Amino acid sequence: GGIYNGGVDLAIENCTLTGNLAYGWGGALCCKGSHCRISNSILYGNSAPGAPEIAMFSTGAFDSSLDASYSDIAGGEVAVYSQPGCTVAWGQGNIDVDPLFSDPATGDFHLQWPSPCIDAGDNSAVPDSLRTDLDGNRRIQGAAVDMGAYEYQVQVIPSPVYRFWSPVHCRHFYTISESERTKLIDNYPHVWTYEGIAYYAFSDAGEPGVAPVHRFWSDKSGSHLYTISEREKNTLIDYCSHVWRHEGIAFYAYPDGQQPIDASPVYRFRSNEQGCHFYTASEREKDEVINEYGHVWSYEGVAWYAPK
Repeated sequence: GGIYNGGVDLAIENCTLTGNLAYGWGGALCCKGSHCRISNSILYGNSAPGAPEIAMFSTGAFDSSLDASYSDIAGGEVAVYSQPGCTVAWGQGNIDVDPLFSDPATGDFHLQWPSPCIDAGDNSAVPDSLRTDLDGNRRIQGAAVDMGAYEYQVQVIPSPVYRFWSPVHCRHFYTISESERTKLIDNYPHVWTYEGIAYYAFSDAGEPGVAPVHRFWSDKSGSHLYTISEREKNTLIDYCSHVWRHEGIAFYAYPDGQQPIDASPVYRFRSNEQGCHFYTASEREKDEVINEYGHVWSYEGVAWYAPK
């Protein structure tokens, strides 16, 4: 089967045992005269004529013992074979459900959403030696450690940032808020023309490496300013509050130097004539503004990076 353990103590921590076959007892684990502790693990989809997952035997001189907690073990406690004299301590957190492997037919035993093994383990049972999973990713990524060898990789999906143009005010406006977009479309079509998706960003800080993009409003210029720079944000709050009012975090994006290789730069322009800023992730639009409207718009460089 998967593991035969005789005469020594064994700790199975954050392991996945599956697809093993024994012709006798214990498709996943067979213990003889030994102690075994199982935590934060998955023993599922193994087979044997006697006890598909776990079998416990005595040697005569030594009895086997099992401590199992916070693990997904097929068949549950009743499926564990325990020879007389052997003991089974069935602790908290154990489950008996399909772990939802990504593709066991091809040997992909990562967890897929919504696996019941995600965030179902015991953090206190994770030893210091298991700071990463089998892929080398951080072991605990959610509220609790996952069961099994792989930690489910949370995928943060970026949201669209919508762009509006106002022929009344001669400036653009950007928002990640669906409700704000709908409000402008439904209630202010005479002021704001919806131009579509400008680029993408994150609605929270769950994606590694992102930083908040702050939004300011100026009654004097009738425009918004967006910045990912903490220094610029603090300067505006501390010294320019009579001009710029901090409205909070607009969305999250990658600051320069922390962007993934496939991220897109968002360029920033300023017009002293218009008294406002302009942002675009379009290379074509950036070049057009620089080449044809340089007398109106001053190119200020990359404001931040947007996910693809």
